[in-house]
Amino acid sequence: MFEEFLRFILPQRCWTAINSTETKYRHEEALALCKDTGPLDSAGRLWVGQWYGLLLLILMSFFPRLFHMEEYLFFGFLLIAIVTTAVQWRRGNSISVRTPIDLPLCMVIAWILFSIPFAIDPAYSFSEWRKLIVQVLVFYWTVGVLRSSFDIAKLWNVLGVIVVATLILCSYALIDFVLQGGSFHDRDVRARAPYSDYNWLSTYLVLATPLLIVCLVTTQTHWRRYLTLFVASLALFGHLFSYTRAGWAAVLAQGLFGVLANKHRGLLLMLVVAVGCIVLAGLMLPMLGYQQQTASLNTLQYRLAVWKLSIKELASHPIFGIGYGSGTFNMRFADYPELHDAKGVHNMFLMIALGSGIPALMFLLWTIGRALKAIMVVVHTMGESAVSVMLIGIGASIIGFFVRNLFDYMMIGSLGFLFWIVLGVGMVAISTSERSAAKATDFCSSDTSCA
Repeated sequence: MFEEFLRFILPQRCWTAINSTETKYRHEEALALCKDTGPLDSAGRLWVGQWYGLLLLILMSFFPRLFHMEEYLFFGFLLIAIVTTAVQWRRGNSISVRTPIDLPLCMVIAWILFSIPFAIDPAYSFSEWRKLIVQVLVFYWTVGVLRSSFDIAKLWNVLGVIVVATLILCSYALIDFVLQGGSFHDRDVRARAPYSDYNWLSTYLVLATPLLIVCLVTTQTHWRRYLTLFVASLALFGHLFSYTRAGWAAVLAQGLFGVLANKHRGLLLMLVVAVGCIVLAGLMLPMLGYQQQTASLNTLQYRLAVWKLSIKELASHPIFGIGYGSGTFNMRFADYPELHDAKGVHNMFLMIALGSGIPALMFLLWTIGRALKAIMVVVHTMGESAVSVMLIGIGASIIGFFVRNLFDYMMIGSLGFLFWIVLGVGMVAISTSERSAAKATDFCSSDTSCA
């Protein structure tokens, strides 16, 4: 009966290797055995190449200067994936890329497209819509690559690449911060990502930090744990010296999400104490002459001014908006004094609502809610497991990213690519865990030894 279960759940090449011996392997041993066993057909070799391409794009996503090269590589990988999928479909062996967020995500894309004829500059809004389409294609390509084989270890390899990329990113940011004369006294100099700024660094770390904690909690190898702990420490210093309050707010939201997902009172107490210490430090340091600029509310006042302007305009165009894209706001209010200190809406949700109407915002919130709901259902079903920890980390990355985007529009360029890749990993982790649980249930229902 156990052999029948393995034959059902494992790829044919893995089953052939296992069946060639007389030893009965446990499920974990079977997975380890079949990683590199048996010859791959041409389609299999192409998917392996796509897998390495995914890891390369993740690494490149942390460096905005490489974005155009990353785009060209992605289109090449996507073309190969489409051809490979078409060949496999003709053979009756296609790969499903369906996810829990398909319907609301399609509604977001469709409504933005439908609103473009009503835009101030339809050509510009259409070009911005095409950029969104590319990011969505990155999401579905990631799902397809990860589903090309039943190997949950690939999901952990993605997190490993994120650890390495974060190490490089934070090392550059902190060394540059020191060389530029940065200090704890004030934020005249701020840590920044390579060839970009502190906003990019902060958003990268909002996406990466929860995944670093996942690796730290789940890894069993001492040297990997020490390395991950070192990288996580660098990430925290990077967060601190970016002096980006929106990033700090995102980290607090991530901590709250993690505590609620774990339902651990001790963690909640620690979070409350940490928030209290941060608030106290925020009040005391300016009184002692430190962080005067960080404590200033000027930038918040500038944002409130443009938000008020956006809401008034949205009230006049609630259905179709004035045109998708962050630049549309600047076109509409180019001569207004509010734009003297704040260029753009500085809020992703307001930007989408103002650009394409309230329905587009509702569909976006539906997409976010569906993704988080799907994650939490699996977390509660699987209990304390490594996959649950991974999904909590990915959920925290999603929460933090959108909290960060309450104060800016950062779903752009390589940051947008990285977000959709992380979301794709989460959706594949959900489907992989559901598939494993369902097949284990089918196996146990016909074998009393599971009782």
